[in-house]
Formats: sequence, structure tokens, C-alpha cells
Amino acid sequence: MVSVSVWFFEGVFIGNEKFSEPNKLLNELAEKYSVTPTAIADAWILCHPAQMQLIAGSTNTQRLKEIAAAADITLTREERYRLYLSAGHILP
Repeated sequence: MVSVSVWFFEGVFIGNEKFSEPNKLLNELAEKYSVTPTAIADAWILCHPAQMQLIAGSTNTQRLKEIAAAADITLTREERYRLYLSAGHILP
């Protein structure tokens, strides 16, 4: 199992081989929605019921375009839960 705290200390998880399950699903959903895995990860944050907000933290134009694409994606409840579970979390 992989926890979010591990991601923080291990660095970026998107594209990182250590996090194969979340990346497999991010890539699958990115293909479905014709966006990048970054956009899918950001879409997950934007649709979270806690109404979290994104802080881009980038000056790279291409990365900012990927992040902005997240605003046009509406993940299904099943997709949101699958992403959560793929990171090794359990649902109550």
C-alpha cells in the first residue's frame, strides 16, 4: 500500500514507477478524456467534496495548460473512488 505521506517524501508520483497502480489508472483515464495524467490528478482535486483548491506552482506554460484542462473534466464517482483506492487507501 502507498500512502499520501509517502508521496510527499518520495517526490512527484505522476510517472514515478514506484506508484504503478495510480499511474496506470491516471494514464487510462487520461486516454479516455484525451488529456494528460496531470489533468486527471488535478480534476480529482477539483471534484473533491471538501472543495479543495489547486495551487499550480509552475511557470511552465505547457504544464499550466495541462492543469487548466482539469477544469473541463468531470470524473465519475466510480473514477474518483478508483483513483483513491489505487493509491492504497481503503474506504470506510
